[in-house]
Amino acid sequence: MASVLVAVCIAVFIYVTAVYTIALAQRNNGFADIAWGPGFLLAAVVAASVAPSVSAPAWIAIALVAVWAVRLGVRLFIRNVGKPEDVRYAQWRKEWGSWAPVRSYAQVFLLQGALMIVICSPVLMLIAAPESVLLPTGWVGIAMWIVGFLCETVGDAQLDRFLRHRDPSRPVLDSGLWRYTRHPNYFGEATMWWGIGVLAFTCGAGWMAFIGPAVITYLLLFVSGVPLLEKRMMQDPAYRAYAARTSMFVPWFPKTK
Repeated sequence: MASVLVAVCIAVFIYVTAVYTIALAQRNNGFADIAWGPGFLLAAVVAASVAPSVSAPAWIAIALVAVWAVRLGVRLFIRNVGKPEDVRYAQWRKEWGSWAPVRSYAQVFLLQGALMIVICSPVLMLIAAPESVLLPTGWVGIAMWIVGFLCETVGDAQLDRFLRHRDPSRPVLDSGLWRYTRHPNYFGEATMWWGIGVLAFTCGAGWMAFIGPAVITYLLLFVSGVPLLEKRMMQDPAYRAYAARTSMFVPWFPKTK
């Protein structure tokens, strides 16, 4: 495991530093978002290339990460490239002043690289355990990942369609998956990683397999996902009414009056 982890840390450090240089040249830290998904795929591929052998469950986990990473990376590339810097990063740039280049590197890119490694840890554990065997219980984790991937993909597609066809009479997206949760994409993201955690756990990784899923869930619920978005959206009375009747994270039936 040590050699795998060292190789992954070096590769991720080089990767986030390279992305940072692009962001610095373009004065747009939004490149960090585009690089997020592909960074996980890089970590998994590097780990597999260093490991003496890779088990079937590990290859499955790598494939799941690849599907997620490519979809997310392409989506964010199309959405962000050529656009102004995201409001979050623009605000930080203003607050940091002359220290913006240094703090961006440390607090955005290096931090993101560290989080990639931690969240990806169940995949790395699988890769570092060549004797792993796919048990029937492992399919539970795979099924969870599929459910999460569908939630994220469908939720994103519904949101994109809503934004493309703005209707003044319908200020808030409250149909489809968004009728049951205010953040189906975030719920799907967390569910995918819990699925990979379950897969790693059933292959002998132990409870350590759930550190990564717990971290991404915490980030989504309390740090960079839901809080930042809802802080802005709650300024809209229509969204506050929507929030009052709709589950924040886990899908559930809307509240009735």
